[in-house]
Amino acid sequence: MRIDVGNGLDFIGDIHACYDEFLELLSKLGYQKNDNGLYTHPNGRKIVSLGDVMSRGPESIKCMMFFLEHVKAGLAYMIDSNHGWKIARWLDGRKVQLRHGDENVEIEFMEYEKKYGKQKTETLKKNSKHY
Repeated sequence: MRIDVGNGLDFIGDIHACYDEFLELLSKLGYQKNDNGLYTHPNGRKIVSLGDVMSRGPESIKCMMFFLEHVKAGLAYMIDSNHGWKIARWLDGRKVQLRHGDENVEIEFMEYEKKYGKQKTETLKKNSKHY
């Protein structure tokens, strides 16, 4: 993977599903939400996640979706991590022990399925395995 550092990068690690705090940090760094709902920096800087986007905190799915959208749009990069690898294996249907906060992701996906249905949940899981 090539990373364009032309306008600068902001390295952020261990978000651990603390979505609101993550958005507050982006605001303090100067990022602004655009008309498409994506966060951009006026100087063109990009976000680099150093891992542990999900797990432990209350909003893993929101954090995961944030990075799915921003990586796809070329506004962010993501380095995987121990929690990410384990959750990716779980999303792939492999048998793993979800502990140390990872079990919160499973609970969140169960709630998501109750709200949005099995098909939408399976689609989200499938799309999430690559991040």
